[in-house]
Amino acid sequence: MPMLFRTQVASSSIHGLGLIAKEPISNGSVFWRHDPLIDGWIDIKTAERNKYDAFIENVDYFFCYDRVLDLFIRHADTIIFINHSDTPNLISPTKYIHIANKDIDVGEELTLNYCNICDDGWQTVEKINDRRS
Repeated sequence: MPMLFRTQVASSSIHGLGLIAKEPISNGSVFWRHDPLIDGWIDIKTAERNKYDAFIENVDYFFCYDRVLDLFIRHADTIIFINHSDTPNLISPTKYIHIANKDIDVGEELTLNYCNICDDGWQTVEKINDRRS
């Protein structure tokens, strides 16, 4: 199971829905791991050939670009509800793992700095739009 702590999707004070801790998470604990059996991969040519409009429209929400593999990682669990923060309580030393960088209390919203997760940070949507034109 990629998420190693119990969580709940609920209203967010940051934006829309967010992922809320349902149990304490200690500083330094691994919170989430990429699991290739759950989180898939897709390349942009396949997405375009099969007219995956939902993929193109939601690439910044469900997917993370891996420059080395030239593929997008498709997150298939509730990790997609983690909102951005400039001062996150989770960090990503690689795009394949998220670690608590402080003690996280029950009821606290989990956050990441999106710019530090993927190889292209905020430019994912721009890249897709450039390839489509």
